[in-house]
Amino acid sequence: MHRVPRRDRYRGFGTWRDTEWRRTGPDPTRPGWSLVVHVRDVSQHRDLARTLRQNVFTDRLTSLPNRDGLRRAGETGPESGALIVIGLYGLTGISDLHGAELGDAVLVEAARRLRTEVGGADVPARLGDSRFAVLTERGAVQAHLLASRLLNLLSAPYPAPGARARLSASAGLADVAEDADFDEVLRRAELALRATRHGGTAAVEWYDEAVEARLLRRSAIEQELPGAVGQNQLDLAYQPIVELGSGRPVGAEALLRWRHPTLGTVPPAEVVPIARELGVLPEIGRWVLHRACRQLSSWMREGRELFVSVNVSAAELAAPHFVAAVTSALETHLVPPSALVVEVAEPQLVAARQDTARHATFEDVVTNLAHLRAAGVRTAVDNFGIGPTSLSHLRVLPLDLLKIDRLVFAPEGQNGQAAAIIDVMVKLGGQLGIQVLAQGLETRADLEVARAAGCRLGQGYLLSQPVPPEHLEAYLDQHRHQRTGEF
Repeated sequence: MHRVPRRDRYRGFGTWRDTEWRRTGPDPTRPGWSLVVHVRDVSQHRDLARTLRQNVFTDRLTSLPNRDGLRRAGETGPESGALIVIGLYGLTGISDLHGAELGDAVLVEAARRLRTEVGGADVPARLGDSRFAVLTERGAVQAHLLASRLLNLLSAPYPAPGARARLSASAGLADVAEDADFDEVLRRAELALRATRHGGTAAVEWYDEAVEARLLRRSAIEQELPGAVGQNQLDLAYQPIVELGSGRPVGAEALLRWRHPTLGTVPPAEVVPIARELGVLPEIGRWVLHRACRQLSSWMREGRELFVSVNVSAAELAAPHFVAAVTSALETHLVPPSALVVEVAEPQLVAARQDTARHATFEDVVTNLAHLRAAGVRTAVDNFGIGPTSLSHLRVLPLDLLKIDRLVFAPEGQNGQAAAIIDVMVKLGGQLGIQVLAQGLETRADLEVARAAGCRLGQGYLLSQPVPPEHLEAYLDQHRHQRTGEF
């Protein structure tokens, strides 16, 4: 006989929200057979399962969707719109200075600000560490405006007990199109964010194929530049420096070239900043110094009298052993010190002087320039005239040569004003015993302005582009009867 328990026997056990049952025994339609039904409460089990599923798609710290949650929203989300990926910078410093708890609190507050600013149809998410994202149905213009507002909001100070944290931010955007693979959209937005790293903070960058090409090229340079010296891939090109009155070449600037087997010739504008970031600039600088001195020694043995200038960064010039490294290279290759010119770009000097944290670097630059001159090496400032404190540098820097930047030359039709400005520089340089060189001469008008202002020396594509050593030798041989090695 089958007994069914009374309902009141289960009073006090709470509410069974989720149940499951199963039947055992033979077919109940057949007479004489019994039926057993098992019913049990699985509420806790299913709550746990729901929590685990939710944790898979939710960031625990901020309660925003995580990367997987954003992917799920993207796969079922808008057919068109944009994905914004935001990077916050400075969080590591906050955590190091004030502790990880404050760093976490800042992230929670950043998530709150994100939620309050986005619309109801937008999906904010945290991708990990200090990176957030917003999936939106907005068009390109509105998405860009939203990204800009978010950067301003997330860059505002974060008040905390005994501290006031501040972050900087930038954003990368990618289009969301119908049937687009969301992982590809996310990859593109993150590539666009990487591109903002070189444009400063508070930058907003849209993905396009050109952005990806630049980043892929940069990644290749970052991976392979550290081995360039050992694989003999570096080279020097030489641009003649000419005496403007007679047209005689009196020197040459050594310009770095990286002959990459697949990227082609990589110019110093690309090589130097990345080498500085990777920490290989000192190694490359030593290679340039020795290669230039070796080439100069060879030319001098052949009777070609000229000077060669090499470019160095402010950080290299400020290094404690830089002067010793220069004099060692001169002695190794038997080059008289007066045949070498060491030049540093003025924008680097301006940055070093204005940044109080790097003030010691500027003082070290001044000291080492003086030591170089005492050793007989000549010194120069490149790109002169475009900094806010150009003339003040003439008072403190021990220099032999000023290379006036081409931006000083006025547009066509204003050459009279340009000549007057350069004339002031030339006269002031003359009073201080400093020669003035007009660089970046590209047109006959540039040349006439430089000559009218009294510049004795000139350099630029109008006179000659940078060339391999053997081409420079041919250039020098054409003017052998006019040669002089003096400034």
